[in-house]
Amino acid sequence: MTIRQTVLICQHLMILGLLSCDEGKTAESPENTWETYSIEPPSGDVLDLLNESPLLYPIKECRPVESIDGNVPEDAVTLSDDGQEEVCVWENTTGHAPEGLTFTQVADCSKVFTQAPSWFVEPAQMFPSDASILEDESYASESSWVRDEIRGSGCACCHASSVGSGHTSGFDVDAPQVWTDSFQNYQLAMISGMYDEHRYFGILDPEENHGFSRDDTMFPTTDPERMKSFFLSELERRNARQADFDEAERVLKSFFSRLFEEPTECVAPWTGIENGKIIWNDEGAARQIYVLQDDTETPGFPPTEDTPDGTVWALYVNPDAEPIASGQIEVGEVPPGTTQRIPADGSPPVLEDGVTYRLFATPDFQLIRQINCTFVHNNSTSQ
Repeated sequence: MTIRQTVLICQHLMILGLLSCDEGKTAESPENTWETYSIEPPSGDVLDLLNESPLLYPIKECRPVESIDGNVPEDAVTLSDDGQEEVCVWENTTGHAPEGLTFTQVADCSKVFTQAPSWFVEPAQMFPSDASILEDESYASESSWVRDEIRGSGCACCHASSVGSGHTSGFDVDAPQVWTDSFQNYQLAMISGMYDEHRYFGILDPEENHGFSRDDTMFPTTDPERMKSFFLSELERRNARQADFDEAERVLKSFFSRLFEEPTECVAPWTGIENGKIIWNDEGAARQIYVLQDDTETPGFPPTEDTPDGTVWALYVNPDAEPIASGQIEVGEVPPGTTQRIPADGSPPVLEDGVTYRLFATPDFQLIRQINCTFVHNNSTSQ
């Protein structure tokens, strides 16, 4: 089991019971019932990717319109440098396909799989709704709209079996009949957007995300109030208790609590800089290493939260390279198999004598810390 698997099991399983995706019957299919419903665990290349890969940095990928099996809205089409019509989508959990398309019609789930837990939990019926509620046209319409919004997002890679990604787990928006039955009450509260902490997963500019925003709800949507209203009405329909809301808030806060851990003071030879090398008191290795201004926010999820304002130097180990161990690198060094994100122009970081900075390193994005301490540049007591 990799470091990423071990730590994420503790974090994300609490959050939404996340992960996996298989092609199957849709929720509205009459023959699809909880008695006949089943999801196979991931296998083959998908399983290898989940188990072995570090986080693959999300980027905006473009594909020729002619290669897409579906109707691409005109306003989603751009031109490549050679004049070819294409559609571009951010391949991460917060990315979204153009309206009317599922995520896998225009994007690949490989990067998304590495941005979330890698274990499999078969979706199950967590709440027994009376399926006759689907006879209510208003309810059925809202339920279908929310489900379609989620199918178009990167979340579909792990939570919409109909898109055929090969890995559906935790909950499934294509679960039988009332698909929200695959959620527990506290999970519905978490995804409703009623707690601000969901924003720490990252928010793409709607103009860069085909008009979809996740500023107000966990899932990207073109109508946040409508989506939020649906999930809150589900909680009301279930007679959710205050304990459910308290649990939702507790889990979100606990998950992101590491973003607010106060740094310690670097004390060589255990942490900080010794003989010019960055050191930490741990045998573990790091994939991201930072020098931050003293009052900078802690780096979070890419691509929007990993280089906060005040980042002086950010070095990332490439996915196919071995992570960096304590004492192997100097500030500003860019060894083979690494990429310097900040400064973006490749120039060395500029540190001012007598100024306090923070050293920060992690085995992968949003995991445990190898080092999180402050030092004074060119101060003999900290060098």
